[in-house]
Amino acid sequence: MKQFVLKQFVFIVMFFCILLSSTVKADSSSYKTDDDADSLSLMALEDLMQVEIETAGKVSEKIGKIPASVVLITRKDIERYGYTTFDDILQHVSGLYRLDFYSIAGPAYGVRGHLSPGTTNRDIIILVNGIRQINDYDTSYYISNIAVPVEAIDRVEIIRGPESAVYGSGAFFGVINIITNEVVQEKGSASYVSFSGGTPHANRMFGRTSYINENGKVVINAGSSQDGGLDVPYSRLESKFMGDEAGFTTDGRLENSQRYFELSGNYKKISFDLTSSATDYEGFLVNPTVRSGSETTLESTRLRMGYKNNLSEKFYLNSKLTYIYNKSHGDYDSMFVNDPWNMQQEESTAYEGEITLQWKASEYFDITNGIYFRYLPEMSSISNIPSLSQVPSLQKATQRLQSDEALTNRSVFSQLNYYPNEHWKFVAGLMLEQILGYGVFAEYGRNPVEYRSFTPYYEDQDLSVIPRLAAIYTPNENHIFKFMTVPS
Repeated sequence: MKQFVLKQFVFIVMFFCILLSSTVKADSSSYKTDDDADSLSLMALEDLMQVEIETAGKVSEKIGKIPASVVLITRKDIERYGYTTFDDILQHVSGLYRLDFYSIAGPAYGVRGHLSPGTTNRDIIILVNGIRQINDYDTSYYISNIAVPVEAIDRVEIIRGPESAVYGSGAFFGVINIITNEVVQEKGSASYVSFSGGTPHANRMFGRTSYINENGKVVINAGSSQDGGLDVPYSRLESKFMGDEAGFTTDGRLENSQRYFELSGNYKKISFDLTSSATDYEGFLVNPTVRSGSETTLESTRLRMGYKNNLSEKFYLNSKLTYIYNKSHGDYDSMFVNDPWNMQQEESTAYEGEITLQWKASEYFDITNGIYFRYLPEMSSISNIPSLSQVPSLQKATQRLQSDEALTNRSVFSQLNYYPNEHWKFVAGLMLEQILGYGVFAEYGRNPVEYRSFTPYYEDQDLSVIPRLAAIYTPNENHIFKFMTVPS
């Protein structure tokens, strides 16, 4: 089934490329000027507030009229400050709170001092060109699995604060959207290649090509990187000395490498996006390690088709269908030399569908309605932790969805914007979200005597009701006041 879907999608993308290339003529003289390309970074604040983005409300809105705090990071910003990773970008954004446990998931982010409880980045949604980068097994977002090279990033749109009334319960801290498929030239083709290196274990390679004509555009990004990681004594990272790691350093135990490929674009009103990434990431699992370090290999493929159209002067439609495949395999080291190695593997397949419809009823108000579903028919985990032999449930353990079962998340949202005059905007929104019931099969046991199996069933979750109320007051072009409620 996975191979069939992949082949069908690749065939469609190739068809679009042929349609585009049949009329494209490379013309390097048609590039926009540097002033045009960098216009965002040169704008005055009052002009920046007029820039429109789709991340906040899933329809184009001016930043000054969005009921949230918005930060834009442009390509010029990345070059100016020398950011080399996505994590570099985030840790320099005011209002974001970062903790790095040197875990295999990467650093954790929160907003204004609040951090997600439990798993990493569970309350902040990270998108790449509008596609969720979620790890289905624990519904979190691993920074270590965001393999997008900074050279591919055209801009990052960061919505700080609750966006649950639009995106659901996972967006309590906000939404981050990485845009990688903008085209600088007005027509024709453009290409870019870069190489960089630092220490003996750090290097980066990246290539980008794009072309555009009156029918649409195609953008290809490909890159790889390798980093030897931090090299400091464990004593600098510890708040409490544990003894067994005395004299050891992080050298060779926090290495990582990433590979990334993206093919995206559009043909008239139809868009497509194919990304494939792989990450080898070393980190710690609670305790430091004294051998080669714990390593996790993360692989993901995402395929999306979309249709976007202004149906009339009053109606705007945006629809998407996405296929997502994730796999991770971890080999976990220990703080004791004689301990056996531990392993865990997770795998999932998911489908997402989304439709957003905006009705501009008059100059005084507009209504945006949306439906979203996530269908997860395959999810499994295999783990074996022999170093904790006293815990039988961690020995040769398997968890997976039962046959013919699926994890389904469905939601609808509606938002009304009212403009009584040029100075005021009032916002009222409501999200209804529910996870349907599903059955699980679980087993463990390193031998027949200890073997156990279970088939629990989880009932439908209660319907979540997430409201939004906001008011935006713009007395003049130099001042904006936003008053917003925070859903619990």
